[in-house]
Amino acid sequence: MPCVIILNHMLNRITNFEHWQAKLGQNGELAEGFDDIHQGIQLVILTPLGSIPGLPEFGINHDLFRDLEQLGAAREASVHLHERLSFWCERIEVESVDVDHIEANIVRFAVVYTLADDVSGQVFTFEFDEEFGGF
Repeated sequence: MPCVIILNHMLNRITNFEHWQAKLGQNGELAEGFDDIHQGIQLVILTPLGSIPGLPEFGINHDLFRDLEQLGAAREASVHLHERLSFWCERIEVESVDVDHIEANIVRFAVVYTLADDVSGQVFTFEFDEEFGGF
């Protein structure tokens, strides 16, 4: 019986949001609103290009992060991310993407965007750090 209650609760919540997805790593939780958008951005960035059999074009080329300390490498990675996010995240208009090598294996991503269906043009920033092993 508890599963039915949880499912009903989730369905009631879903009807209030046009876009949603299951929150990664949290059973029974939903990513809605900006959490949904930000999780979508993270999914594109953290998925290695070609790693999903049914969607070989989904994700990004993680090899671009290996030489971020090299002159121009961060710019190349930013351009690649901008292209991939613009293609896969249709609900946003990507303004800019910054990629910075923070320390050892840590890369900081900052995505500046507007909502595609918002006429106000309000600008939002989503920033997160991620560890990439073996760099």
